This record gives sequence, C-alpha cells and structure tokens, in this order.
Amino acid sequence: MTESDAWLDRDRSAVAAAAGRRADTLAVAELTQAEFATVRLSQRVQSSLGHLLELECRDGTRLTGKLVDAGRQWLMLIKPGSEVLVRLDSVTALVGLSRHASATDIDLTPSLGIGAVFRVWSDQRARVRFGLVHGQVEGTISRVGMDAIDVTTHPLDRPPTLVDNVVVVPTHAVNWVAANN
Repeated sequence: MTESDAWLDRDRSAVAAAAGRRADTLAVAELTQAEFATVRLSQRVQSSLGHLLELECRDGTRLTGKLVDAGRQWLMLIKPGSEVLVRLDSVTALVGLSRHASATDIDLTPSLGIGAVFRVWSDQRARVRFGLVHGQVEGTISRVGMDAIDVTTHPLDRPPTLVDNVVVVPTHAVNWVAANN
C-alpha cells in the first residue's frame, strides 16, 4: 500500500466517522423534537412555577406577574395588590416560560379545576373582577356551578352585604379573574 493509498483510507475513515457523528446528532435532534411535540402548554406552564410571566389574553388584556400555581386549565399570577387566575385557553401569547419541560416530568392528574379556585374566593367573600370575552363584571362570587358562576355585584364603596344584582357568568366567557389581596 502506498502512502497516498494510506492517506486516502484515513480520509475515507474520517469522512465516514464524521457522517456517523452527523447522523447521531440528527437522531438526537429528531428525538428531542419528537419528545417536545408531546408536551402540553399546561405542562410547560407547570414547569415554570416561580417565573415572571407576561401574557396577553384574547380580550387584549396584558398581564404580568409571578407564576405561583397552575392546573390543566388555568394559571395563577401574583402581582402587587392582587392574584390573577387566567384560563389557559384564553391566552394568546406568553413570555417567560421555561424552555425545559417534558411530558413525563409533570403529572397534572391531581390538579384542581378552575371551579375549586372560584369556590375558595367565594368562601373568602373576596372582591373579584372578571375579564370576559366582552366586558368585565365586578363583585363577589356567591355560587359556583358546573359551567357558570353567580357574581353578586355591589358598588365598591358599599359593603358586600348590600346586593345590587346577581350576574350569571358562563365559565367559557371568562378570560381572567383578579382577586384583591
């Protein structure tokens, strides 16, 4: 074997090794993409607890706050003076989510539904403001049904015991709800 033949063999081996490494890199990238394709938005949100998030809702409302809790259907932000529950299906854009989430890392099976959060605020007689698909409703939550919430409205300068009206809000119309701390 001549020196040029040996050099050619080494060159072919190097090309083959480089092609193998490239194939391995592409396979890893493909697996990473395939795994990410199984991750739900709710799982990405859950993996971002403690992060500062900026989001926009379908009604145009922009919210910023620290992510403190999340479920399959909702997330909870804390901002000065209030906590804000946001329905995930009303979010049109999110900034601040973790880039690292895996479908197997987080189990949201036992997570509370959105109604459970409404019932806590109802029990606390918290003053709330609902951001709806069109408009807003302010008051206290008096009852929580399967697919609707009764909101007792009253002016902010009067005690919640003086009822002006009861507005029934279907849960599908809710984008976000802010409760004063």
